Amino acid sequence: INPRLFDDDNNTPVEHLIINTLILTSNDKTMTFPKPLRIKIENITLTINDTLTLSIDVEKSNISGIEIGKLQAIDLAAGGEILQNIALNPSSYPLFPFELVNLTTFKVRDDMSLSLSSLPSIFNISVLVTTLGEDSRIVEKYFIINIKDKRNVSLILSNNKIQENSPENTSVGYFILQDGIGNYTIDLIDDANGYFKLNDMNLLTAQKIVVNCRLNHTCQLNHEIESTINITVAILDPLTNETYRHIRFLIQIEDENEPPYNITLSLTSVSKDAEIGDIVGVINAMDDDINQTLTYTTTNPLFDIIDNQLILSSKLDQDSRNSIPIYIRATDDGQPSRFTEQLFFINVTSINQQPLEVSSTPMVYYIPKDSNSIPTIIGQLIIVDPDENESFNITFNNSNYQAIIPQTNAVPVLLNNVSAIYAQIYNINIMDLNPPTEQNDTDYYVN
Repeated sequence: INPRLFDDDNNTPVEHLIINTLILTSNDKTMTFPKPLRIKIENITLTINDTLTLSIDVEKSNISGIEIGKLQAIDLAAGGEILQNIALNPSSYPLFPFELVNLTTFKVRDDMSLSLSSLPSIFNISVLVTTLGEDSRIVEKYFIINIKDKRNVSLILSNNKIQENSPENTSVGYFILQDGIGNYTIDLIDDANGYFKLNDMNLLTAQKIVVNCRLNHTCQLNHEIESTINITVAILDPLTNETYRHIRFLIQIEDENEPPYNITLSLTSVSKDAEIGDIVGVINAMDDDINQTLTYTTTNPLFDIIDNQLILSSKLDQDSRNSIPIYIRATDDGQPSRFTEQLFFINVTSINQQPLEVSSTPMVYYIPKDSNSIPTIIGQLIIVDPDENESFNITFNNSNYQAIIPQTNAVPVLLNNVSAIYAQIYNINIMDLNPPTEQNDTDYYVN
């Protein structure tokens, strides 16, 4: 009852010493024991190099006498009080390749080497600690020593998944060394053709996004081409540069829903007299994602899109523009859906009108004496047509004749002496590829 906690020397309270008065009660009589009960609370713990530990890793080495660290015992219940009197348990000491020098220096014995194959890889070290004070006693404490070969190191990657089309310097994950001892460095010896790089222990993407790379399938980290990529990492000694291990890692390239690209329109012109419902052109686009359906739309009220056909939805005869802009959007059905837009210009062509007039110059060919048959221009066809940049199909009933590409000249033309209109005059040279060479063949005809 009423325990008091204090230090015997100066009556100051402490937490590890309890003094309790004992009272015996029997048959309504009470007796107080003359000597109080003293309870001392201890929490003796071993430290190595001033660090609380139950085990320590030691490198397997063929060098004897290596110092492992400073071994001490402290009483945590007494506020970390250092207990100076410690020793290895003499009953087990001869079995261990270790010794304690100057009461605190724990080391490998000078006559032993940790590289001996006969030694176990784990030692349970028994340490005898003598406590302080009038009630001092010997306490046995243990700690474990793990003998580790520096080559038996493993390496893990915190994450091995990266989304396709990730930009440069995207972190894949961090490498973590396990089961080793001492210091190591790592080196990326197979970076998958430059796809990855290291920043200390951080694995990063290394290549920049190349514009339009999907058109020629040169994009890096493309799930549709490679869903997995292998890299190889070497573990080395930072002092000797000796390679301990080569470890291969599988990087998974995760799929993402990519937008369509490379929208094309088969034709980009329409006649001014085209009818509503006429097909202007066929739309196509590319999408690297397999088994997806593309939907094409436009906000231009002059056109509709049915399936992948661009359809005229309004007459153009009242539209004075020679070119009509139109945005076409391609949307996939992925989750979430993605789209791409492309601007096209639809050229409005004039209505094709009949030629207004066709005439010719006299087709006269003079045959010189003793002449050779040389292809010769014998005259011109003159065609008046309201349409600019028109082309003509001119045929002859004789294979000797050929029409030459016309020269054009846009001028006002007077028709029927009534009205003048703006038209194109086409001057087409007519060539005889094999004219006669004899004087008696003076007249010949061709339609």
